[in-house]
Amino acid sequence: MVGDRLILGWAGMDWAYEQTPPGTVFSINARTGEREWTFQALSDEVREQSGTANVWTHMSADEELGLVYLPVSSPSPNFWGGNRTEEVPLATSTTALDIETGEVVWSRQWVHHDIWDYDINAAPTLMDITVDGEEIPALIQATKMGFCLSLTVKPAKTCGRLRSVRYRKGMVILKVRFMPLPSLSQPSRHHCLISQKNLRFGR
Repeated sequence: MVGDRLILGWAGMDWAYEQTPPGTVFSINARTGEREWTFQALSDEVREQSGTANVWTHMSADEELGLVYLPVSSPSPNFWGGNRTEEVPLATSTTALDIETGEVVWSRQWVHHDIWDYDINAAPTLMDITVDGEEIPALIQATKMGFCLSLTVKPAKTCGRLRSVRYRKGMVILKVRFMPLPSLSQPSRHHCLISQKNLRFGR
């Protein structure tokens, strides 16, 4: 809840499926029930072959600045990105939206072309920190990588040294259209079943 607004994300199944619903965030007027705005991290082009990039965990908000902070997840599927070769700059990010309009004010992507399920799994923490003897309002983002990343909230920039490094692309992984090993024969399946039963019952 932010004032009279109920801001909702949702959880989806992005780990195994290429095409899943896009990760829409809704702002609902808590008094009237009307939808005021929607936000999606995926562009129209990417939504044709991918999905999610949703907000499935808690969000944070700063009513004084008029911002809601979204911990955005990775696009689908989690562990293969050949279906989304375009840039998806709002995925696996901390993204600040205008509470009134739902427009993006700023965004910081933590993992480029995420194929490791490193989606942001915690609400950003708003707090004052001391940098070079000066107390500044900051946003701390915990991540699945085990890092706590800090940003100043106005303007949004990293506290201290944080470099974004892009690595050279390797060979595009093609879809496997053959079975690399032959299927088990019927006698082999029978042997496996007998072995499992023996282990289960201690024979």
